[in-house]
Amino acid sequence: MPVWQGKEPFVITKHNLGHSFNEYEYLKGATWHIGRKAIIAFLGPYLDLVEDPVHAWVKIRRWKRRYALPIETQPNGKPYIDEGVFFLYWSKFRKTRKKKV
Repeated sequence: MPVWQGKEPFVITKHNLGHSFNEYEYLKGATWHIGRKAIIAFLGPYLDLVEDPVHAWVKIRRWKRRYALPIETQPNGKPYIDEGVFFLYWSKFRKTRKKKV
């Protein structure tokens, strides 16, 4: 007998994700970048971050406040970003920016 009662646990499939099948396939193998240094290294090419980690982290926090950058926090307080979620966010962000320009 399963541990849960009532409904089955939610599982991401290509039908309930609401995106194309290619994005679903990409999300299956997504990795997380945990900690400030890893996030700065990953987001550097996308946000044009400077070499100084303090200023780079300030810019990332600004993006999180202004543009809802999908950075989450673990229970131990360490920030992380999921690659798959970021690439979905980035594609939607670029589409909306193109529409405004």
